[in-house]
Amino acid sequence: EQQQGCIVRLQRYCLHDGPGVRTCVFLKGCNMRCGWCCNPECISADPAEQWLSSSEGAGRLLTAAQVAAQCADDLPFYNASHGGVTITGGEPLVQAAFACAVARALKKRGVQVVLETNSSLWRPGDRTHERLLQCVDLLITDVKHAEEAAHVQATGVSLAKVLDGVAWAAGQLATRGGQVWVRTPVIPGFNDNEEVVRAIACFAASLQCHAFYELLPFHQNAVGKYQALGRPYCYADKPLLLPEHFRCLQRAAAAVVPPPVAPRVPAPPQPLGYTIGSSARAVALKSYTEAYPPRVSSYRARALTEFMAAADPSTPTAIRQAEAFAYLCENLPIAISPLDLLAGDRDSASGPRSIPTFPELWAHTTAQLEQTCTRDTQRFIVSHEDMRAYAETIEPFWRGKTVRDGLQHYFTNSLDYDLNGAMLRCGAYTQFTDFFQPYTVNLNDWLYKEGFVGLWRLLDVQLAAVVDDCGRREALLAMRASTRALVSLARRYSVLAREMAAAEPLLSRRAELDVIARACEHVPEYAPRTFFEALQMYWLLHIGVTLESNSDAFGPGHLDAYLLPFYERDIAAGELDAVRAKELLECLFLKMHAHYTTPTFLDENATFVYFCNVQLGGDEPSPLTALMLDTLSGLHVFQPLVQVFISRRTPEWFVHHTCNAVKRGTGYPAVFNLDSIRRQLCAQGCSEADAEAHGGVMGCVETICVGKECLFTTGYLNAAKPLELAMNNGVDPLTGLQVGPRTGDPHSFRTVHEVLAAYESQLREVVRCKYAADWAAESAFATTLPTPLRSALVEGCASRGRLLECGGACYNSSALAATCFGSTVDSFAALEALGGKLGIGRIAQALRTNFEGANGDNVRRTLAQQPKWGNNDERADRWARVLKRTLRKAVEGQPNWRGGVYHLEILSVTSHILFGACTGATPDGRKAGTPLSEGLSATQGQDRNSPTALLLSASKLDLTDTKGNLLNVKFVPSVLDGERGEQGLAALINGYFSLGGHELQCNVVSEETLRAAQRDPDHYRDLIVRVAGYSDVFVELPKAIQEDIIARTAHGI
Repeated sequence: EQQQGCIVRLQRYCLHDGPGVRTCVFLKGCNMRCGWCCNPECISADPAEQWLSSSEGAGRLLTAAQVAAQCADDLPFYNASHGGVTITGGEPLVQAAFACAVARALKKRGVQVVLETNSSLWRPGDRTHERLLQCVDLLITDVKHAEEAAHVQATGVSLAKVLDGVAWAAGQLATRGGQVWVRTPVIPGFNDNEEVVRAIACFAASLQCHAFYELLPFHQNAVGKYQALGRPYCYADKPLLLPEHFRCLQRAAAAVVPPPVAPRVPAPPQPLGYTIGSSARAVALKSYTEAYPPRVSSYRARALTEFMAAADPSTPTAIRQAEAFAYLCENLPIAISPLDLLAGDRDSASGPRSIPTFPELWAHTTAQLEQTCTRDTQRFIVSHEDMRAYAETIEPFWRGKTVRDGLQHYFTNSLDYDLNGAMLRCGAYTQFTDFFQPYTVNLNDWLYKEGFVGLWRLLDVQLAAVVDDCGRREALLAMRASTRALVSLARRYSVLAREMAAAEPLLSRRAELDVIARACEHVPEYAPRTFFEALQMYWLLHIGVTLESNSDAFGPGHLDAYLLPFYERDIAAGELDAVRAKELLECLFLKMHAHYTTPTFLDENATFVYFCNVQLGGDEPSPLTALMLDTLSGLHVFQPLVQVFISRRTPEWFVHHTCNAVKRGTGYPAVFNLDSIRRQLCAQGCSEADAEAHGGVMGCVETICVGKECLFTTGYLNAAKPLELAMNNGVDPLTGLQVGPRTGDPHSFRTVHEVLAAYESQLREVVRCKYAADWAAESAFATTLPTPLRSALVEGCASRGRLLECGGACYNSSALAATCFGSTVDSFAALEALGGKLGIGRIAQALRTNFEGANGDNVRRTLAQQPKWGNNDERADRWARVLKRTLRKAVEGQPNWRGGVYHLEILSVTSHILFGACTGATPDGRKAGTPLSEGLSATQGQDRNSPTALLLSASKLDLTDTKGNLLNVKFVPSVLDGERGEQGLAALINGYFSLGGHELQCNVVSEETLRAAQRDPDHYRDLIVRVAGYSDVFVELPKAIQEDIIARTAHGI
């Protein structure tokens, strides 16, 4: 294994050089001189050959052991796809002894080996060649022409040598059942005719072993390589083959000998019974919905203001909140649109995309509302009537009474006020508790079994047991009153549907309205009886929760599992089929699509998206699971958020079904490792039974016990800011304020470990201030703005007699989301590599000047060339483990207001752009003011060593003790084309999850498409991309976020 050879590169995640996911080892040196060669850097055997554009050589010397060890890192992805390593070139037989040593080393490590050769250098009887073939599982060999003269003229090598070599190697492989793939690159004007193709195919058919024949279309992808090497490329002007001509050649070849067998994509256990794509109703309903621009409505704010102005201030807060909700349910205008199959909207009077506001939390000013009408993105319409209502009634009444006002009063009288304000201004963290209630909950299956009548029985039992606990009694009464109020809203819809049916001339629509009327009369008071009633019940609950409060997120949980009994029952009774079920689901999902979040002014959360999560899959996905996933994909909408769960028990057909949905390029579904989620929940105190039955996620990627846990998230932590403070003795360069402790002049630091110690001190102070702010926010919500309806839907609250905000849920957790992870890791790796050479003080000085002045740019380039997170490079990856441990130590286990504790999560939404704007230059070579990295992902454009390398880096972190982690991967669409592309993506998911990975989400879009959308947004209104833990319309995103998405590495072949 110490045999040394010259290689050009190891290229991971190759899908077209043998079966499965492969790593290609390109050896240097070739005896042919094909003018169309797509790897010209492999032709010369000289390891000193250099690219003109770089001082980097085109070749490097490695031992066989080194090559095998690097290739074996990807073994989980090979095993997940029956893949392995392909030894290619150049011509690997130029370095036959080295190729043999590599192949033997790989076989010792359990790796499948493919050899790709032109076969002209085989020497029968040569012991090295025989040993090499003994290690080869598959031989891929080129035959470029069927005529000697043409072959010699084009390649400089005799065709007879090639054919003799192929025949001999095939005979060797035949003795142990090996295979040969014969390939022909089809070159215009050289071999692009059926006579040549048939002749080569006949030769392949004559071989002793099992042989296949494959044609490869001519391409000009190597033009840039020739330019970089300073060589002419004589095929630059050759026209590409016409697709139909290439297909004719393929048919001619296949008539003689078959092409390589395409990977088998597992099929669902039974026919799905529907076609992917939207129904006519869904197309019309989507057009109807999107014809209404998003608009702010004052109906809810006016009704709430009317109620609160007349309310008795001595009424207990929880009771008053329930009464206020009942007033809203009784007085808000309702309607059922002509196309709707489900009843319910937060504001029916102003159109399907009308957004209520929540003045009790934060009273929008007229100036802010005017801003929402004119800003470039996330724009809302506000009518003159609504603007006048805010100016004359809503804003004056709520001035000084909102939660935001209360928080500002608290901090004004707090010892931490000045420091907290300074921390916010310098970008150490964000705090958005004054814009919405950041309690994340979702629904599990108990209401589908019992309805509200079951809840009321439990409430009555608990009320009877109350003796002198006024707070508990008020909570129980408030939950009962708010759920009864929602039933009254459902009854209003039932009456409306009957009135509309009586006046409806169309029998078909009259029947639809009768179904709505019967459903709204029955649910949510009673458990649903049919698939339709189950959908209607969920949507009424959703409307109620989002009318009661401006919650951070509320979702249906594992909706496919909850709906399955109703679906199977109705199918068996002949009352439903897959097509009708799909239409009903389309109506539900389009209602979710129209549910925009209330306007905010948060740079770290610039989106219309309301975090409503539809969770699908798991151990036993059903045909309904596939139906729901395909329905969402067919609608092509950016919400609801779609999250798919894969476990070690998930059947392979569903993994591939998920990959097929990802390939469609909407940025969803995000894919989660259910086994990892269960381990995370258990590590955080959840029972094994609850983790098994209710493990899921909420918000972006946060692990949660569905329907039993309340998660409080209030902002993001800039992981790079404590490093900036450490490099400036606690002073923030942006504001000039001393916001952190004095941890030492960086010129006194001799090692990176001294910097790390200072970083830890700065981090502890940042977290301390953040927790003080969170404690105040939780206290404010509990005492002034509890949510009795939402509390009633979460297990634990009714049995404990406590509302969510007071710790009523079975599990009460908080999470602090660290972001800018990759940038911080890269910075520490650079400080370790160069701290001794350049001096940490000198680096700190270069950062303060933003790399300006003498030699500043050289320092920046040197820093930027150091190891980067996301490339399976241990020099950076070990710092990722250090940073994760450091962050967790500062965050984990601190108590929250509700009796639970804090957990670390690593995600960003879009806060990394905000943080970048207020963070100076960093030691990874990033300049001041530019975006930092997002979530757990590599720094933009720095994961250059294939997606498998990125996933290997992430898998080195133990993430079971975190609350959630976000990892983005971006693909060029062609990489995922066809069955090979689908198989490759499935291998990435299965391989990563076998290593303990938590989550994976993909953008499948090219830079060319994104740039075209920037130039002509009106033609790309349906371009949906993955931003962070959510998808959004690309042209509606702020320019900074668009550029951030474009800057991410797009992995190709």
